Amino acid sequence: MAARFPMAVVVVGSPLTITIEGATAVVAAEDFVGGLTTGDRVQAAFLGDRLTVIARAGGGIPSDTGWVDITFATGFESYASSSSFVCKIRKIGGIVYTRGLMKRTSGSFAAATNYATVATIPVGYRPPGFLYGAAAGDTGYNAASMVIAADGNVAIRTSATTTPPYLGFGPFSWPTS
Repeated sequence: MAARFPMAVVVVGSPLTITIEGATAVVAAEDFVGGLTTGDRVQAAFLGDRLTVIARAGGGIPSDTGWVDITFATGFESYASSSSFVCKIRKIGGIVYTRGLMKRTSGSFAAATNYATVATIPVGYRPPGFLYGAAAGDTGYNAASMVIAADGNVAIRTSATTTPPYLGFGPFSWPTS
């Protein structure tokens, strides 16, 4: 009995379901390499009536959502309408990336000892736990502390008496939960 090694495409990531040679098959959990998402091309192996997914094919990008908007809290928005400044989020495979600058719609980022929620990240892009980082500001201003919570809330705290007109929303990246 000779083994066959056809290519297949992932239809559903969990439970792993693939289309192979025109037919759809659900693959048992112990039979795949893990980390697969819809649209991934995979290499399969048949030995008799046993099907095993053995590798992701091509080494390319498995899936890409493109840049998606975040939801700002009242009083905050993207710094400018230019595409390089608009706050966006994107998922490639299982990794999330951010970009852009944010600003207050009135006033400035007030110096505070408490964090203020400025935005919410959509479901499916949220980190598995708290992420801490710096939100860089304009030249000559201090940076701010940023926390991205597992519930999607993005909070900022500044400690400077003079706060910047805008703060960066990236670049940050993390694996999805």
